[in-house]
Amino acid sequence: MTESEKAKNYLMQVVFADESVKMKLEQIERLDALSKKCTSVMTGMPRGGSGSDFTKIRDRMIEESRECERQMQRLLDLKEDVRRKIDMIEDRKHRVVLEMRYLNCATWENIAESIGRDVTTAHRWHGQALKDFAKLC
Repeated sequence: MTESEKAKNYLMQVVFADESVKMKLEQIERLDALSKKCTSVMTGMPRGGSGSDFTKIRDRMIEESRECERQMQRLLDLKEDVRRKIDMIEDRKHRVVLEMRYLNCATWENIAESIGRDVTTAHRWHGQALKDFAKLC
């Protein structure tokens, strides 16, 4: 594996952590919506068992929320480390490409539009930026 590939793999941790947080937040939203459905159909009739569906769902939401907080903290720590290293890169255009791609999770099209170049140029700058970043790791 080349140094640039190692740098890219390191940077991709931020993208994966970001996606993981987004998925966890979506799970919490679905559980919240489900818990609201449960409360809307509750009646005064006694039920057997160890607890209501509502209680189970709320307990699960609490667990998911705690896990989400841990993932968010990991994401923030990763982003801080990556941002600190990107800021050390001398070439401004390389910094912009890496920030947009890995910290903002921008598409290649959005990066190209932002830098006023075509996608091929964005990819070329990215390759050069990875070499710069690899020197810092």
